[in-house]
Amino acid sequence: MGRRLEQEWDDLGNLAGTVLPDGSWWGFVHDGLGRLCQVRDAAGGRAELSYDVCGNLTGTVDPSGVVQAFGYDGAGLPVRAADPVSVRSARRDGLGRVVEEAGEDGSVTRVRYDRCGRAVEVIDAAGGVTRIDRDAAGRQVRVRQPGGKCFGYEYDACGRWSATVSVGGRRYEVGHDADGRIVSERWPTGERVTSRFDACGRVIERVEPGRGRTRFGYDRCGRISWVRDTWNGRRRFCYDRAGQLVAVTNALGGTTRFEYDGSGRRVGLVDPMGGRTVCVCDPMGRPLSMTGPDGRTTRYGWDAAGRPAARVDGAGRRLEFTYDASGRLSSVLADGAPLVSRMLDFGARTLTLTGRSGRTDTLTWDGLGRLVERARDGQTVRWGYNADGLRTSMTHPDGTVTRYEYDTDNRVSAVEHPGLGRATIARDEIGRVTALDADGLHARWVWQGGGVVAHEVDRRGFIQSTGFERDRDGRVRARTVDGIRTEYTYDAAGQLVASRDSEGFTGAWRWDANGRLTRHEFDGRATEYAYDPAGRLRASRDRRGETVYDYDGGGRRVREAGPDGERLFGWDGRGRLESVTEIIHDGDRSADRVLTWPARRARRGR
Repeated sequence: MGRRLEQEWDDLGNLAGTVLPDGSWWGFVHDGLGRLCQVRDAAGGRAELSYDVCGNLTGTVDPSGVVQAFGYDGAGLPVRAADPVSVRSARRDGLGRVVEEAGEDGSVTRVRYDRCGRAVEVIDAAGGVTRIDRDAAGRQVRVRQPGGKCFGYEYDACGRWSATVSVGGRRYEVGHDADGRIVSERWPTGERVTSRFDACGRVIERVEPGRGRTRFGYDRCGRISWVRDTWNGRRRFCYDRAGQLVAVTNALGGTTRFEYDGSGRRVGLVDPMGGRTVCVCDPMGRPLSMTGPDGRTTRYGWDAAGRPAARVDGAGRRLEFTYDASGRLSSVLADGAPLVSRMLDFGARTLTLTGRSGRTDTLTWDGLGRLVERARDGQTVRWGYNADGLRTSMTHPDGTVTRYEYDTDNRVSAVEHPGLGRATIARDEIGRVTALDADGLHARWVWQGGGVVAHEVDRRGFIQSTGFERDRDGRVRARTVDGIRTEYTYDAAGQLVASRDSEGFTGAWRWDANGRLTRHEFDGRATEYAYDPAGRLRASRDRRGETVYDYDGGGRRVREAGPDGERLFGWDGRGRLESVTEIIHDGDRSADRVLTWPARRARRGR
């Protein structure tokens, strides 16, 4: 590709500089003992490193001035790491093993070892004990959780992992070939996965329940050159002389192309319909701007340490990010006005978020890092956990409690709330839901070959049954709902193109080269869809008329209007949906309803 990398060396043979193919330069300064003490990056940022008399790294200063310090014990092993607002520490035994570790919040975890120096017991900050049993070869064979449940591992005669036994006693087994590669898997349901490899040890085929058979092909350099399955058809991959992926062709012949700069950074993408996305990067490879197929440009700014500092979307909305002395995010500003500020208190294990309106959210964690409380405007939500860390309750601001129960494999098996009643969930051996029972609602699912083949819902005596017929690769080829059977047809790329039911009704779907739906027809009634160059839906038309969709410069939908009325969408400074206004026109009169987040309110009449 003609790319050139140049290096410079000082008088002692230390690397002093590197010139990358794009001409950017990195500089390195070493002390008299050959230790790296300064790095100057391609953007001009400078990082510094310091050492003690034994050569241990004791401190760093990043290009933005954030300082970190490191401490060591008498044996020169690391035992402390600190920044301006937090400290982590460790205690070691006489053999140098970590026996105690303290986090930023002061929570302590302890570790006990056997006579061979292997960890056999971990005591967490809440006093919960995890015990590890090992065989004569030192391999883990059983792990006992703080709540008392155990899961285990088994090995074959060659010492290779051969099975995992869950806390509920369910077995997941694997088989190996003579070279130690996993060639088979047996799920607790009895379903099997198989894999085949070529002479170079590369996977060339995988058969999995519900996904069917997937094949892989490689070029002479060992890169994947094609993949074929029933769901997506055959995809081809092309590379340039530097081994960079430059084109992907789907099963219908549509090609997506990728472009790179002189340093191998991806800077361009051309979709199958010719839409082009261009990225401009700084010397560090960080994106400075991204221009989409519609010509709209989003710009990015970075601080000296490489943290995001600003983002300006195509509509001109500007987000700025500031950081505290430790380099952690402290506030976000939208168009120069404070949007949210963050205050982290390690000792109290709290994070306080203050929004533009002054509303404050306080999140509290326990010593194990689990969220236990969220408070806002005097309203508090609390969560409780069992010894194994599974959530067992959520207490709402009104005092009501939602409770969670688990099966033998620690999967949710029941949810109960005083106002909503109790819902129980049944699962098969690998955790797929097979039944749901609640007040007035009973549902059943039947699984076969990795996919659902039957589904029944009973809503207070109203029963709906659905059956699915699948091909050998797990794709639905027919569905029967309450006795009406519908057959489906797919194109080479796995896209749905036609349907026909037992009553003679037909459906058809058309897709553009980018895989977007352009026309849907059912029983002679058609809906057509049009998109802008960026792939956003701009209009849909059916026999009732046309619905149009408008977007702001940042690509956010702000309006849709059609035969069913009009909707307006409002967004906050961070680009999150804030409100939806529904407007219904009736002659010269109109009525609207406004939904806002986090609170909701309705307004009518005009």
